[in-house]
Amino acid sequence: MFIKKTLTAILFSAAFIAPLYAADDLPTLYYQCGNKEVMVNYHDADKLDLTVGHTTYVMHQVKSGSGIRYETPNGTKPFVEFSSKGRKITIEIDGKKLPKCHEDKHKH
Repeated sequence: MFIKKTLTAILFSAAFIAPLYAADDLPTLYYQCGNKEVMVNYHDADKLDLTVGHTTYVMHQVKSGSGIRYETPNGTKPFVEFSSKGRKITIEIDGKKLPKCHEDKHKH
């Protein structure tokens, strides 16, 4: 219960932080990964929302050898990893990699 209240307070507080960019300037990209629809909504350089099917994960950028990598906070269940290099993305949920993803240009 304490963790849930703490996370709620953090997320509620974060909503009042002024964004670095206007909402219209940030990209939202759509992908199809096997039978899963995926939406990637960038907030700024270090945060994004990843929606897989009907579930949204709040993710933060972490160090990467090449490309860009985001993860859910440590201890989050399920643990989600998202990486991109150019337009190619990879998504793992609790260590299970989603099928190859391709951009869904019909959603743009």
